Order: sequence, then C-alpha cells, then structure tokens
Amino acid sequence: MNSLTQSGIDLICNESENDLFFAEEDELTSQNEVRWKIMIVDDEADVHSVTRLVLKDFTFLGKGLTIVSAYSGAEAKQLIAEHPDTAIMLLDVIMETESIGLEVVKYIRETLNNKALRIILRTGQPGQVPEKHVILDYDINDYKTKTDLTDEKLFTTLVVALRAYDTLHQLEQANTKLFHANNELADSQHNLELKVKERTKQLQSKNEQLELALKEVNAAQQMIIAQEKLAYLGMLTAGVAHEIRNPLNFTINLARLIGELCEELLDRVKQPVVNVREIEQIAIEVSSHSKEMELYGSRANSVIQNMLLHASHKGSLIKQLCNLNSLIDEALRLVYPSVRNRYKGFSAVINTDYDAKIGEIEIVPQDMSRALINILDNACYALYEKKSVSDAVYSPKLEVRTHRLDEGVEITIWDNGCGMPAHIIDRIFNPFFTTKSPGEGTGLGLFYANDIIVSKHQGTIHVKTEQGEFTEFKIQLPIK
Repeated sequence: MNSLTQSGIDLICNESENDLFFAEEDELTSQNEVRWKIMIVDDEADVHSVTRLVLKDFTFLGKGLTIVSAYSGAEAKQLIAEHPDTAIMLLDVIMETESIGLEVVKYIRETLNNKALRIILRTGQPGQVPEKHVILDYDINDYKTKTDLTDEKLFTTLVVALRAYDTLHQLEQANTKLFHANNELADSQHNLELKVKERTKQLQSKNEQLELALKEVNAAQQMIIAQEKLAYLGMLTAGVAHEIRNPLNFTINLARLIGELCEELLDRVKQPVVNVREIEQIAIEVSSHSKEMELYGSRANSVIQNMLLHASHKGSLIKQLCNLNSLIDEALRLVYPSVRNRYKGFSAVINTDYDAKIGEIEIVPQDMSRALINILDNACYALYEKKSVSDAVYSPKLEVRTHRLDEGVEITIWDNGCGMPAHIIDRIFNPFFTTKSPGEGTGLGLFYANDIIVSKHQGTIHVKTEQGEFTEFKIQLPIK
C-alpha cells in the first residue's frame, strides 16, 4: 500500500487496484451501540472515503462514530432534516454552486432552527470564501482549509466540537426537564390556588362564626370583670370596716372614760378642800386618753383615705417612696378579717418576719396593695379549703416574710393550704383561670397581681407548690 495526500488529507490506497478503503456505515454501527453521529458534506468522493478511514477507530467519552455522507448541498439539507441528532457537520463551501455550503448553514440555523449542531466549514479555495467574512456573517463553529486539516488536527477539531455539542446537549436536556417541571409546577400552583380559594371561603365562614362567638365571650368577660371589681370592692370594704371598727370602739370607750374623769374632776373641785395632787393626776389621765383618741382617729382616717384611693384609682400610675413592710402588713390586716367574716369559724396562725433593712422603695402603693391583697386572699382561701376537708389535727398557717437583696427586695407568702397540681402552674396568671369553687372566684386576681408586679414594676413572681401540702409565692421587686 502507498500513502498519498489529496487536498491535504492522508489517503491510503491498494497498490494493485488503487481502490480506497473505508469503513462502511453498517460496519461501524450496531443496533444497541450509542455513537456520535457526524455528517460529511462534500462533492468529492475521495474526501468522504479518506475521512472515514482516518476516523475508523475514533472514540470520545467511550462512544464511536456513525458517519453520514452527503455529496451536494441539496442532499445535505435532506439528510440533516432526517438526522437532527447529528453532532458535527464537516461542510464544504463550494459544491454545485460557489456558495451552496453557506446556504446549507442558513437552512440549518434558520429553517430547521438547529442550534446544537457543530458546523465546521472546510474549503480547498479559501480565497473565494474569506474566513473573516464567513465567521462574522454565518453561524458556524469552526473554519478550516483542507490543506491544514491533517488527521491529528481533524482528531483535535472533532474532540473540541463533540465536547461543546455534549455540553449543549446536556443543557438542552436540562432545559427540557426544567420546562416540564415548570409546567408541572404551574399545574400544581393552579390546583393550589383553587384549593386556597376554597379554603379561604371556608375560613371566612369560620371567621364570621368566631367573630360572633368572640363578641359573646367579650360580653361575658366584661360581666365577669365587673363582678370581679365588685367582689374586690366588697372584700376591701369588709377589711376597711374591720379596721375602722377597732379604732372607733377604742375612741368611744376613751370618750366615755374621759367623760367619767371630767365628772370626777368636777366633784373634786366642788369639795371644800381641794386636793391639787388628785386633780393633776386626773388631768394627766384625760390628756393621755385624748392623745390615744387622736391616734385612733388618725388611724381610721388613714384607712378611709386608702379606700378612697382604691375606689377612684387617682394617682395609680404615679410611683412614690413607700414603706413596703407597712404596706404588706396593712394588706394582711385588711385581708384576714375579711376572710374570717366570709368563712365563719375560720382562723389561722399568721407569722410575719419583716426585714427592717428594706425601708422605703419606689412603687405605686395602691396598685401594689391590690396585688398583695389578691395573693393573700388566695392563700387564706387555700387554708380554709384544706381545713374544711381535714381532721382536727390540721392547723392552718400563713407566713409573710420580706428580705433585702443586693438590687431589690423579696416578698415571700407561704401557706400550708391545699396547694396546686403541677400541670396548672403555667396557667394561674391567665385571665379568667381559677381553681376555686364556682362562685368563689373569677380568675382575675392573680392576673391583676402579675400585671402590677411584672408589667408595672418590672418585678418577678415565682410559684412553688405541692398539691395537698403548701404553696409559696416569691415576689422580687427592683430598687431604683
């Protein structure tokens, strides 16, 4: 065999018959094998034969080649329409006409709208088809002269073109999947919108029902709040009445005693011999008793003033310096008699331990008194409730302590009453939640106490309890 070059492509010929050897298409392709498909478009049969021979063992990414041949521009148009999966076209420009190759390019890109095919122009007459002009005006991917396209350069050109085609093919597949996914998403979105509309109608109907129910609940809550205010006022009034009754009784008794002393003084003066020493002693007693009367009168007046402040809520948002121990003690003396008046026969041992180092702190006295009264009243009720179901051995106890902290004060209110279940601790400060028997409470007392201590005074409330044994409230207030 002899090796010769025609138009720059290596040819291998048989010595005896001078025939060209090349692989037939049916020898390169099997039914189950996936191959790259390339198309050779050239009016010279030798170009087809030699190209097939050179590419006989070509593989890329594990795939060989299937070669389709077209010998004219018209045939190229027909075959590329029949084989749209062609990866590369090796296209001659000058065949039946001088520009037929360029017409094929336009047909592929514009008529068939095939953008993936890699078109490599190769010409033996570059002077008639200037490279710069063709590259700029036509959508081709490479330009080669036949004299330059040796077997090695052909191999490189095909690998570069197939790699680009494979990338585009993968992108096209991804775009197709994305297109189908978008369609499915659009369908799903449409179905979802229909479901949302239907659900919206249902929710609107439910909202209307809930709004109606809410109006009814609000009306009921307003009634409960009014009852709570009346109950609170009643409890406060009972405590105030007790506090006023004591100084009033003392004042009446002292007034009677002073009257008796004055009568005795008149009798002494009328005697022939006046004992000045006895008269002075009687005058001293009258003066002492009058001072006691003034003290008890001031006490009663103070109680009345506090009641007026509670009833009117005047100045309830104004903080002022107040003796916390005195405020707690006053609240305790208001609550305990009121509870005893409500529950006949009830009594408890009350222990107090006030830290004298606390002194005065800045609080809203009326609001803080109300919060303490609510907590103390709950403690007394827990003692009464446990006493009503316990034997004679049980002794109700209530302890109230205060303690000065580094940056605040701590108030502890402890009772050995019925306690609470652990699962309701997180709910006791919710409005309208109560563990009392029907008619005994509205569930607003601890709600108000928590609001006053936490929201208005930036304090904290911690509750520790054991059902059937005890309950302890620890209140901490900051000192500013």
